[in-house]
Amino acid sequence: MLFPNRHGSLPRAVARPRRSVSCAECGLPDAAGLYPQCTHRQRIQDLLRDAVDLAVAVRADLDDPDDVARLTERCQADTRALLTKASRHDDSRPELQSLTEREVADRILAERRTSALKRLLRSEEAHAEADAVYEMVLRHRPTAHRAAQEAAEQARHRTAQYLLQQRLGQLRVLRIRAAAGRLPQRAPEHRRSCQ
Repeated sequence: MLFPNRHGSLPRAVARPRRSVSCAECGLPDAAGLYPQCTHRQRIQDLLRDAVDLAVAVRADLDDPDDVARLTERCQADTRALLTKASRHDDSRPELQSLTEREVADRILAERRTSALKRLLRSEEAHAEADAVYEMVLRHRPTAHRAAQEAAEQARHRTAQYLLQQRLGQLRVLRIRAAAGRLPQRAPEHRRSCQ
């Protein structure tokens, strides 16, 4: 086993071959496996994929692979269009394009997460959990209405977070099964926006 030297880096004999590896994306030699531009582009793609998943997870019927496929296709197109529109830049500074795209992709992801949580905060499950917590607090402290309301809101938010994670997990399983060819694929029928 190799250990970092006292400066925290790997021995030169190990670091040199690692640096000489070509970029897995574009083939650029001596890129240590991934050229920074390709790494940046890959990160933007990951952010956009996560943004699409957030929209699909809360809007699609996750028991219907066809609905998931249709909405995913639509959301991917909508998200790409959003990125293109919001990241227009000054052509005299092309080096800023990827930075702008990264900022926009981060913002799209944050907005989709906020939107997904807002939708789930209004769900039956979140309301039921909030009501149960409210009643439980009042059972133990009959005059603590304010504390009961605060506890209920916290419960509503925790439930929304839990539901979002649960739905994202369910979506990942569905996508894995689809990639393995264990789900029938049909042509898209109707187009629904993911916004």
